[in-house]
Amino acid sequence: MKSLHLSLTLLLFLPFTAWGRPLPLSLHDFRQTRDAMDLEPDCSDRSEPEVCTLTSLLESYDESYGYSQSAEWRRISGWRLRQLAGVPIPFWWTSDNRDPRAFATADALSSPHSDFVAFALAYIAPESVAGAMNLKCRAPDKYAFFQKLFPDFRSALDDRHCPSIDQGFLDDVEFLDPLSHEVINIGPINYDTVEGFELLYATPGVQDASEVAGHILLRMRLRNNPLAREMGLENPHDIVVAFLADTSEEQKSLEETARMRLDPYRCETQVDGNEAPRQDFHPITAAVQALKGLAGGYLTVFDRTTLFATIRRYTLDEDRTLLRYRLKLTELQKRSLLDRLFLARKSYKQEYYFFDRNCASVLVQIIGEGIGDAEVASFSAGVMPPNALIAMLSRRNLIEEVHPGFYSYKLEAQAAQEAIKKLYQVALRRPDLVWPTEAELFDAAAAVRSRAYFHLALIAKHDPSLSAAIKQILLLAPKAELHHLDKKTACLNYTSLPTATARMALKSELLASAEASVASSIWRAGRSRSHLSSLEHPDPSVGSPSVRLASFYYGLGVSDSSHTRPLMTAGGSLYAQNMGSMSRYSMQRATAVRFLAGEVTIDPSRQDQIESWRLSGISLRKFKERLQGVPPFLSRDGSYGFGLAALEAQGDPTAIDSTIFGGELLFNLASSEYHDHFLLLSTGSGIGTVWEADSERTLMQSRGRGGLSFSSGLEGLWTFDRRRHWQLRGELAYKRTFRDQQAIDISTGRIEIVARLGQGNDHEWRARFIFDSRWRRSQKVNQRGSYLLALDINDW
Repeated sequence: MKSLHLSLTLLLFLPFTAWGRPLPLSLHDFRQTRDAMDLEPDCSDRSEPEVCTLTSLLESYDESYGYSQSAEWRRISGWRLRQLAGVPIPFWWTSDNRDPRAFATADALSSPHSDFVAFALAYIAPESVAGAMNLKCRAPDKYAFFQKLFPDFRSALDDRHCPSIDQGFLDDVEFLDPLSHEVINIGPINYDTVEGFELLYATPGVQDASEVAGHILLRMRLRNNPLAREMGLENPHDIVVAFLADTSEEQKSLEETARMRLDPYRCETQVDGNEAPRQDFHPITAAVQALKGLAGGYLTVFDRTTLFATIRRYTLDEDRTLLRYRLKLTELQKRSLLDRLFLARKSYKQEYYFFDRNCASVLVQIIGEGIGDAEVASFSAGVMPPNALIAMLSRRNLIEEVHPGFYSYKLEAQAAQEAIKKLYQVALRRPDLVWPTEAELFDAAAAVRSRAYFHLALIAKHDPSLSAAIKQILLLAPKAELHHLDKKTACLNYTSLPTATARMALKSELLASAEASVASSIWRAGRSRSHLSSLEHPDPSVGSPSVRLASFYYGLGVSDSSHTRPLMTAGGSLYAQNMGSMSRYSMQRATAVRFLAGEVTIDPSRQDQIESWRLSGISLRKFKERLQGVPPFLSRDGSYGFGLAALEAQGDPTAIDSTIFGGELLFNLASSEYHDHFLLLSTGSGIGTVWEADSERTLMQSRGRGGLSFSSGLEGLWTFDRRRHWQLRGELAYKRTFRDQQAIDISTGRIEIVARLGQGNDHEWRARFIFDSRWRRSQKVNQRGSYLLALDINDW
């Protein structure tokens, strides 16, 4: 208690004025001032009345001067009022940072005032607050704030030594070599060892709901591996940081989490020396995690791993591609970003929301704060897909694409298969020899592929002039074999029979006279990425830098039944992406997403009567891509896509057609590279209802309470130019709904020509010509349509 008395006495020497008079100079004067100011805190339930009194004084001080409401203080933890439908709710505070380590006490997380008082108490009398001596290191921004506020007061925290970034960035984690299981010596992390940063965009996956939109990670390029640089390889010991939703069901102690160990499970066989993970999936757990992610039930966690582990996880375990973007930073911005990451490592957690405050948006916010870009740090929309964040950084000229990326194992396998096809056409110029067919090289049966590779080796032995081309085919064979990888068989098929055959042929005397030269060729081919050239699209002029995030449009037109009847239309969406999108930064070229979209067309000549309208809650359509396109369904590599929709409705004055939930199968009939041209067929079913009107003024629900519908459709796209400035999109759809032994048929057609007009005032402008037609038949036939010319405005 003696030290607390000393802290109180020192506090009284502070050169500021409170409540219109100087603060007293002694503890006795302090008590007199407390009595004169009629401060009577209730300290009956506390064993330390001095702490209670000091707390009351600090509360009164902040209430008088309002330091906790200052922009500087609120910025440190991101204090703001919660909102309901965009309207701030008085006195209901929350902070971006919800990490208890950044606050003096647990109660300090309730408001900026509580945060200010608790930290001020810890700063003045640290012995009165548990763990206060570590606050200088855990929350250096707040410590600096009080140093500036009380410049003549010497706090006991001033003598606390905090670990530097060299000592503290990786002090709670170690990385193990996946082969030797020894600790990797990453070396120090500081201004000199970090040479730059890259964003890694993990393309959408299908294993988990959290993968549907993709993910963003930050790669720290380190100068810690001169051997990799010498050999022209990507440094596997670079550090990759990310903010993830902390989904662990129980809190582990620091000692348990300090060492990252590999799963003790071991595969019987391997591919390229990498053990495959156990693929466990628990549907109930996944559903609970998805619901908690939507409701903000998780906090983010600052994750660090090596580039090697990151590539392995995303490209092999999850079959996802990592696209690369270099951050264009000055030396000062690089240092500032590193400092911000170090602070986040020590004490930073946000509430996780799947749509608007997800792993990607939190990382981009930290980057914006680190480089001093307020627009990036405060970028916000109702939904924040990772590709929209990449597009935003591109428009601000903060990133540039890096090639090649880190491609998924199946994508690399497909590229290898295409390279083999080209080489095979060269080798087949000798029709006098009996060759295995191209189909046998890619047959689904491993035994057939193995015989084909062995057959090629025999041909090379018979005619050495063909050995060079055949050697290249066999060198690519192990990569091509990854296309047939089945990870559901507990890793037993990771090294396939055809792979073993190709490798044995290369090592034998069939293709080389010296074992050393064969080994050298195999090593170079294993590291070569030349077969991936078909995956690169380095021209930045292709496609729009914007995505349709918070887009809207207005237009004028006429009815097709009476060309003299004018129409007005307006619409928009929180997020929308079409297949074959104009954007350079679409989630995937063969994916369509619509989230919270609406459109209404009115007739101003009839007292603004609604001519037609449509609403969409959420819909998703997706094909499985191969290389940079989608194979036709009837081809060897063809497969079907799928579509899901929920809470959709459209109507006019005579009827409303709604879908509560529906699904569909998609069949690609034809498509071009990058899906810039395509024709697809769809068929599906759903649950919904139809309302019909007995007149244009009165809607009545038709008989029955629910209906099962079946639908089919045809959709196509034609992109007129390589840079995607002009597109023609058409759609025909038919739907039959069964209700109480009655069938209601609805047909719709839509033709749309879209032209990109350019960028201006931080918006992208597009012109749209739309022909829309709707035909319905139940007890009577009704047909409506319109011609519209609209201006589309994309904010981001």
